[in-house]
Amino acid sequence: IRPDNTGFATLYPCNEDRPTASTINYTTGQTIANGATVKLDPNGDICVFTRTATHLIVDITGYLPVDTDVVTVTPARLYETRTGPDNTTVDGLQQGTGRRTNEQTTVVNIAGRHTIPNDAGAAIVNITAIRPDNTGFATLYPCNEDRPTASTINYTTGQTIANGATVKLDPNGDICVFTRTATHLIVDITGYLD
Repeated sequence: IRPDNTGFATLYPCNEDRPTASTINYTTGQTIANGATVKLDPNGDICVFTRTATHLIVDITGYLPVDTDVVTVTPARLYETRTGPDNTTVDGLQQGTGRRTNEQTTVVNIAGRHTIPNDAGAAIVNITAIRPDNTGFATLYPCNEDRPTASTINYTTGQTIANGATVKLDPNGDICVFTRTATHLIVDITGYLD
């Protein structure tokens, strides 16, 4: 949140050397979010390295038990608000729905589409906000639960920005997307958890 200078942050298990890859990159004064799956150290901790001075928020959205199977799939679009021949979903469903409005919640069907099984427990997705009307955020969550106070992606007016997230599916195999301010949205699937 509002970094002093352009820089990055890296998340990693504290008992290992800091990797050379960044987890999030930021510019001066920017507020930006990113999703990451990070291995815990033996004490159950992670370390956060910041290249330049900034405020930070770390929200937890879940954990993976040791025996969890993570299955990656060929990335595919499952939700698209825009219209046009280049703005389609993998199966022709949930496309051309129009800009999401202020304070709107949208249900995105995940399970049973593309190669995602009907009994998948969670989805690994990439969400993109395209040309928002105002600064705001979107939050992804299972539709049968209360909307969390943590955002999944933050955006500014006119920006196009993406973020990855792992989201628990509701019993119908859906996720909900809450948009604080009006924006076009894309949701792509990249994997799932059994």
